Amino acid sequence: MYKDSIRQQNLEFSTNTLAELERSTEDKVLLLKKLIQQFEEELHRVNDVGHFFEDILRKEDSQLQLLANYRRIDELLHEFVVAVHDLTIKVFPEDLPKKLSELRFDVRKLSTYKELNTAKETILLKVLQKRDAAL
Repeated sequence: MYKDSIRQQNLEFSTNTLAELERSTEDKVLLLKKLIQQFEEELHRVNDVGHFFEDILRKEDSQLQLLANYRRIDELLHEFVVAVHDLTIKVFPEDLPKKLSELRFDVRKLSTYKELNTAKETILLKVLQKRDAAL
């Protein structure tokens, strides 16, 4: 029975570990897809800014056009300066050995508690048998 319990715990740990790694992989893939989409959008904005400058510089009064469009240029460039990318990864495979050692410690505590519980049950059974014998 004790060996079956250990086998069951090992199976649960393996299953949980694999599930956690799969979730981590899925999170990272989703994060990468999101970042790719953001970078593609930024590239389109960079191209738009480039075309905007190109249109201004083709005009005869390009210097006046640059001054006239200063606010628009400032807004466009400010978007690139303040762009923030969230690269937070929530699950790290390096954490798994630590979790394994914590689980092993918990299994040792569990086996100690089981031994104490068995001893308590034995003592209670003897006390009840003595009480029944005395009656």
